[in-house]
Amino acid sequence: MSDYSNPFETKPIEKVKNEVHEINRNITKIKTDLISIRADISIIKDFIKQKEQQNKEISTGWFWS
Repeated sequence: MSDYSNPFETKPIEKVKNEVHEINRNITKIKTDLISIRADISIIKDFIKQKEQQNKEISTGWFWS
């Protein structure tokens, strides 16, 4: 990201702007990934609930329902 070894060394303003834009892009990518992960987890939870409901129906049988 930065090719400056000394953090206290002054940098050209364009270099700083580019680094800030790169950080913002990375943050946006991470946010998108988190949203995707949350959606996937929600789908998995719904699937598990559905399977548990099916197993419950199977274990009680049609006679007792």
